Amino acid sequence: LILVVRAMRNFSRHLTCAWIGSITALPLGSFIGGLAFGVWGYSSGTVGGFWLNVGLAVTIGVYATLLGIIPTFVYGAPAYALIASRFRPSLLSAISIVVVPGLLLIPLSADLSGAFVIFGILVASILHFIAGPRMRRLDRDAHRNSFKPTTGI
Repeated sequence: LILVVRAMRNFSRHLTCAWIGSITALPLGSFIGGLAFGVWGYSSGTVGGFWLNVGLAVTIGVYATLLGIIPTFVYGAPAYALIASRFRPSLLSAISIVVVPGLLLIPLSADLSGAFVIFGILVASILHFIAGPRMRRLDRDAHRNSFKPTTGI
């Protein structure tokens, strides 16, 4: 019973850390992805004008952020927290959380699947670099603060 309580406490700390990191990672990754689409549109000449591509980048970033709220907070952050609470989180594990479901979307829509994977990789990478060090500190502190007997004062 003590092990179950300890595992649940450990997971809840990691989940809180992943959700807080996702608050920053989702808009940042979405806007970086939108900026990449804007730069691609400007350099390829697909969309004319610099400011039109800036508007395209912002629009895509906002759209990707709004579409990514539910998958990030319901699936991505809890999956990353579960991996981090049981194993050491890595960039590869963060990216695989996104790529596997993205590939499963291919039969529904290849365009949607590609956008999901591209933006998801950006968000997962940023989340790993934001929340990963904090989660490693949580693990280190949890080992230090175990159920050892304390000395009286």
